[in-house]
Amino acid sequence: MSLHLESPTELILAIPQTVRSQAEHQSQGSTDTAGQWRLFLNHLSLQTILPWLRSEYFPQATAFPNVSNPSNVWAWVNGAGIQVGQKRLILLPDRSVDTSELVVPQEWVDAPDWLGDYFLAVQVNLEESCVDLWGYATHEMLKTHGRYEADDRTYHLDREFLVSDISVLWVVQQLAPNEVTQAAIAPLATVEAVQAENLLQRLGNATNPRLEIPFSLWGSLITQDVWRQRLYQLRQNFSVDSIQANLQQTLQQSITRLGQWFQNQFETGWQTLEELQLQPAIALRDGEETVEIVRRVKALRLADQVVLLLVAITPEADQRVMVQIQLRPIAGVDCLPENLALSLVTPEGETVQTVQARSADNVIQLQRFRCPIETAFAVQVTLEQTTVMESFIA
Repeated sequence: MSLHLESPTELILAIPQTVRSQAEHQSQGSTDTAGQWRLFLNHLSLQTILPWLRSEYFPQATAFPNVSNPSNVWAWVNGAGIQVGQKRLILLPDRSVDTSELVVPQEWVDAPDWLGDYFLAVQVNLEESCVDLWGYATHEMLKTHGRYEADDRTYHLDREFLVSDISVLWVVQQLAPNEVTQAAIAPLATVEAVQAENLLQRLGNATNPRLEIPFSLWGSLITQDVWRQRLYQLRQNFSVDSIQANLQQTLQQSITRLGQWFQNQFETGWQTLEELQLQPAIALRDGEETVEIVRRVKALRLADQVVLLLVAITPEADQRVMVQIQLRPIAGVDCLPENLALSLVTPEGETVQTVQARSADNVIQLQRFRCPIETAFAVQVTLEQTTVMESFIA
């Protein structure tokens, strides 16, 4: 594993390509966009930093909590733990270029079973494919100097309170492994099995289960492997059911019939590239000579953002239709919103493929596909908590 130092105190590790490929594959299994990113970034950080720690300092270091399905942790909470002897290191990955503060979810601070000793700020640079460990703090420093934000249950510690020389942490672990790092915390509530099941059923249908109940109850549930996995399964079912319900409702209300496009019949909202001031240079590219290509564009509003859904269809000789789908920014905007997701979904709610915008992307597209005439499908566009579904029949 390669590394380099930007300054005497800064540690940067290159992300192995195999690790990045694994993270991309695993994150596609999540139906929640925010959960996808947490899984992706935490997998990158943990599987880059943990092998390096083992090879350089602590051969016996292990991932914490040691679970077979880390997705059920990252579905709710940012952070990846590493057990080093009697101490726990909590990696806090973030893609932001803003390193003015460290943000730590309350679960790593106030839940005894997950309580961390050292919190490491990790900046993930996907463009350079590396992780930058730019500082750390102890639990005691976080509780003493940090500020608690109740609206999202996180602790914030300004950079001035962090130890910027990351090498100090490795020295302390070797020379003073018994250093006092933790401040006192309040105990969590005792939750019996019947109460836990009732809470899990409630959280399974909640918009944001992490903030639905008092932390004393949430902390007791989320740090127990069996209950956490049970909630994860309930939420997966809830997500699929929601997609199916939304899709069926959309299919009933508004269907774009692509076959009619070949007769120049277009539903309301679909415009030509010229009407939306798109230059031919940024139109959908078919990549080959075709007999007939019909292209149309529709503006979609997601919260305070507007993006363009571009669809191109080509008739095939075997009674099938070739379909190409892209998202692009509106005229005058250089890039798509970061984390914007585009998915192809079946009428049963199954996600066939998904792509997600990175920083500075000016287009994302699904792999083109062929489908028989009269085949139904949907396109789902998601940004943060907002989702738009467009339904089609080929």
